[in-house]
Amino acid sequence: IDKANSDLFPDELVDSQLGTIPSGWRTATLSDCCEKIFSGGTPDRSIKDFWHGNIPWLSSGETRNSFIIKTEECITPAGVDNSSTRLAKRGNTVIASAGQGQTRGQTSLLSGDFYINQSIIALEPKNGEPYELFNYFGMERRYDELRQLSDSNSSRGSLTTKLVAQIPVIIPPKQLLKSFDKIVAPIVSAIVNNEAQSESLSSTRDAVSIKLLGK
Repeated sequence: IDKANSDLFPDELVDSQLGTIPSGWRTATLSDCCEKIFSGGTPDRSIKDFWHGNIPWLSSGETRNSFIIKTEECITPAGVDNSSTRLAKRGNTVIASAGQGQTRGQTSLLSGDFYINQSIIALEPKNGEPYELFNYFGMERRYDELRQLSDSNSSRGSLTTKLVAQIPVIIPPKQLLKSFDKIVAPIVSAIVNNEAQSESLSSTRDAVSIKLLGK
């Protein structure tokens, strides 16, 4: 962005509900940036037909990874049909709403389509608006705030979709968001591709090791 020739960085500051912000920016809630905010569910683990399929299913502990490229577990179509799990799509931001240790409040960006459990809140960006990376980077840096929010508003110390929807945000002009995407999206894509290649090489190494040790 050529800051010297851009009107996206005004010198004038104005007061807002969230403090002083640049003129032309606005305050809103996270729900204004999202088409949907939802959580999922877990198929009954006592029913074998629901598990070990080929449909990726994400648990809250996996939000320790900034970018989700695969899941530790997979479920079957029957598991999907007979549970409250829901599909979070590529480009959605996911937040761990509960979990052990440091898990609650962790934020990840999905690089594919994944079904999610009840301890994950998915942010589906508003249709046609440049909120995909804005949602991820905006929430990722607010880890401590998310944990404090859940502690102070929930007897169980967990986040809810309602709490997350009401989180205040400062939204830059759309053109600035588009410029941000143009710069950052290729970097994120390169990181995801590198992680996917690394994961593929690790899987190949493990498979070869098992064969060698088996001989």
